Amino acid sequence: MPAKAQDDNHAGLAVELSNPISSLTSVPIQFNWDTGIGPKDADRVTVNVQSVAPFSLNEDWNLISRTIVPIIDLGSTADGVDGAFGLGDVVQSVFFSPKEPTKGGWITGFGPAALLPTATEDAFKSKQVALGPTAIALRQQNGWTYGALANHLWGVNDPDDREK
Repeated sequence: MPAKAQDDNHAGLAVELSNPISSLTSVPIQFNWDTGIGPKDADRVTVNVQSVAPFSLNEDWNLISRTIVPIIDLGSTADGVDGAFGLGDVVQSVFFSPKEPTKGGWITGFGPAALLPTATEDAFKSKQVALGPTAIALRQQNGWTYGALANHLWGVNDPDDREK
């Protein structure tokens, strides 16, 4: 493959990888480090494994599944409080997205989101199921990707029914 074509191919792949609802199956990994938590100034490391799987619905629309699985390591935050390591609650989003950007170049998607109580440690459990909407609007221009991905989740089980 000529160098110019290879550079163009790599640039196109980079653009697809920076789009969280592209038609490319991907597993981005996000690393977050928080420090100074609690009286013992504990650290927390969260690694979000975010699988993205697109499915073609028809010639105009894609359905994109985006699953976020947090892996968390939390140090002891106070005397008498043990640190914890394990999985957090999973957030599952499903986006309906047009295959082509809008005339203004915006890539959009909308759909439902759910919080699933899958945490393995008490320190990470929300102890509830939550549902709500999710939406994305982004634009890719001159090597930059900018926009917003947002969701809002409401607990659906009665607080008295939540695991204690």
